[in-house]
Amino acid sequence: MSGIPGRRLIPAALALLLAALLCTPRCADASPFRRNVQLPDPGRFVRSVAIDPSYSITVNTTTLKGASAWVKVSWNIGGTALSRKLRALCLWPTYCSSNDLLALYLPGEGSARQAGLPAQIAPVKFIWTQLASPATWRAGVGSYTFQVLNMRQPLQFVYMRGSWLNSNDLVAQTPNITFSASNTPMHIRLAATASTGQMRATWTTDAKPARPTVRWGTSPGNYSGTATGTSWTYTRSNLCGPPATTIGWVNPGYQSSAVMTGLLPSTRIYYVVGDATLGWSRQFSFLTAPSSSTAAGSPGSTVRLLAAADMGHWQPDGSLEWNPQIQPVLASLNLTIGPGSPLYCAQQNVLTVAAQVGQRGSEWTIKALAAEAASGRYHGFVLNGDISYARGLAAQWETWLHQMRNVLPAMPSMLSIGNHEADWPGPQALYNSTDSGGECGVVRGAGGGGGNWLVAAISLQVYQKRFPLPNGSPPGKVGTYWYSFRLGPITFIQMSSEHPFAKGTPQNAWVRAQLAAVNRTRTPWVVVGLHRMPYVDSQDGQAPGSDQLVAQQLRAAYEGMWFDYSVDMVWYGHEHTYQRSCPLYNYSCVAPNRDGTQRAPVYALFGNAGYDIMPTNWMPTQPAIFSAAQGGVEGLQYGYVRVSANATRLKYQGVNAYTGAVMDTVLLTKPAGWQPKSVTARRAERAALPGGVAPNGTSLSILEDLLTLSTLQYVMSNIRTFVQQTAQYFYSGSKTCKALLDPADDISTPQFSQPFVLNLMNYLQAVIKPNNASNTVLRQLVNFQEQLWTTGRIGQIIASGNGGLSKKKKK
Repeated sequence: MSGIPGRRLIPAALALLLAALLCTPRCADASPFRRNVQLPDPGRFVRSVAIDPSYSITVNTTTLKGASAWVKVSWNIGGTALSRKLRALCLWPTYCSSNDLLALYLPGEGSARQAGLPAQIAPVKFIWTQLASPATWRAGVGSYTFQVLNMRQPLQFVYMRGSWLNSNDLVAQTPNITFSASNTPMHIRLAATASTGQMRATWTTDAKPARPTVRWGTSPGNYSGTATGTSWTYTRSNLCGPPATTIGWVNPGYQSSAVMTGLLPSTRIYYVVGDATLGWSRQFSFLTAPSSSTAAGSPGSTVRLLAAADMGHWQPDGSLEWNPQIQPVLASLNLTIGPGSPLYCAQQNVLTVAAQVGQRGSEWTIKALAAEAASGRYHGFVLNGDISYARGLAAQWETWLHQMRNVLPAMPSMLSIGNHEADWPGPQALYNSTDSGGECGVVRGAGGGGGNWLVAAISLQVYQKRFPLPNGSPPGKVGTYWYSFRLGPITFIQMSSEHPFAKGTPQNAWVRAQLAAVNRTRTPWVVVGLHRMPYVDSQDGQAPGSDQLVAQQLRAAYEGMWFDYSVDMVWYGHEHTYQRSCPLYNYSCVAPNRDGTQRAPVYALFGNAGYDIMPTNWMPTQPAIFSAAQGGVEGLQYGYVRVSANATRLKYQGVNAYTGAVMDTVLLTKPAGWQPKSVTARRAERAALPGGVAPNGTSLSILEDLLTLSTLQYVMSNIRTFVQQTAQYFYSGSKTCKALLDPADDISTPQFSQPFVLNLMNYLQAVIKPNNASNTVLRQLVNFQEQLWTTGRIGQIIASGNGGLSKKKKK
């Protein structure tokens, strides 16, 4: 989804911002003095390197092995007991230790790093010392255990001393921490090619292999097949803007790729990658898909795959990351606060809770996908955009690739591009946003100097150079962002909703040609994949890039085409919920044929793989086309999709990643030997179908108004009044804050409790007066949210026991 400023400034982040400002756990003893302090931005907060011998920071090891390791970091700020207490209370003349933090850096990156100053790079991760050691930080000592990943270069922990200024001093640093094997192949991932009997393997090393090679066979350790491939890399200059070109840059190493050939259907293949000089990976295996000619119901005839969208990543050690959407907003608001006060605690809570909740669901989904992959039953994985949510911070790509280490090597992973991989302003940009964080690029197109520009995805590099896909270009070279592939009895057509797709564009012509070329005897099922939604339950309306406007554009370009060529399903994400339609054309459900076959595509939105699920822009009444989803329930659950198919039966299931429960099931059938009607006959058929009424949405939704920077600035300019009234409303004069979440909740569970949300809404109703435009917008949002959470749709879901709010976890 989109970044800031603009629509959807992370709905969860805003709710957490307000919530943390309204109700903050005790984070420091209240200071009797009110001094103006700005919380430092961990991406650009280093004033100077001022090594202070009284500060010490140590690690329990400096040499690590493997792909990841756990490192214990300890610190001591020195000084007398009195001076440490005064610093903790923010009474010291210059420093306030409640601002202190630990951060992990890559000391080899950043142009200023030669002087020992990480001012031009974002930390890999960080944590405030008062959060790292709540029981001891006031005494000036503590420790914290971090997970450290092998990023093929030295790492270093630093201690940042808080100050009254908008920057911190680097006062202590550890020796460099190194991994013993930076050239062992890592981040192994598979992808299908355009040919049957093949599989592409891609991997990463620090140095360029002399002969990048994949070796494979049909029994463990016996590799009868060998193929050499190519290697490539990219540089900072290939990227198009910050933070990817500035504080987010991390050397990507070399990507290598080679293709296994002559693979038989329904066969387990064992393989290793690497070369004789740099070394070999450990052994992996995958299961080839069944032949599309295998009779339905015969042994090995069923293909099984997984699918997801809008995933993200998390930090298993509980540390935080520099967030390219949250931190700049906080910095731009220029909050002045009293350290140790509720406001100071509030900002710390925003960073803490938003970082943990914003992508927290990815933990459940990635672990569930890993468990599915370990079964050895699956033949492929489809991921339809918004993959890692790195948004220009390359270290977060490293985190996602590491966390997917049990999935990507075990089956071909077929990606489509999303806004957080692609979008960047440009002359022909579909969406004038910076959602990719500068990973995208403006690339000179064919025709040369006349200004024929194409907004490319992830600067050609992070997406296509990390994930070679069957788009007709050699690995490591830039091709189109749309492609097709076959998996057993299914043809997949993966589109790009981030590049021009209207009638008359190359992509539109390509989709039509691909559909016309499908051999339905060989692959009776056709699934189209993309990132944005052609159908969606959303009130987000007519602004450029808004849900309903893009949906209208996609339907105008493709809905008739998809119907005419008998597409079975359309899969997508972008909206962070789960939604699934009936067989659908022109906003109206279409009855099946007499033989039970469907006459129109089923549309499935599964953008619930990990990033924040906040259905704040649902329509007040669920559209009838989505009531087909099991129980009429739409997605407050984090989850993914599980599919099995043979020549006559396709079973699609939406799975709750947290509980393992099946949320929704679709069963499609076709008789043996089925063939689609001609395109001419299908056109005549759809011409006779009735049409529904498509929503236009609002010209600028309530949520869009709310999430503009000016509204946030208004909220923050009145924050002292908010906090004072909150204290009266929530605490009845008590100096300690009630828990942010309901007692049955905590930030490791997927959702907030209903009582918490209702309390927040009641508070806002009490304090927001409709005396200006911003207040009116806030009041409208509160009314809408109260309707959702009480008598409205979310309240009904909660009352029914659904909605992912149950604390019962699968065993």
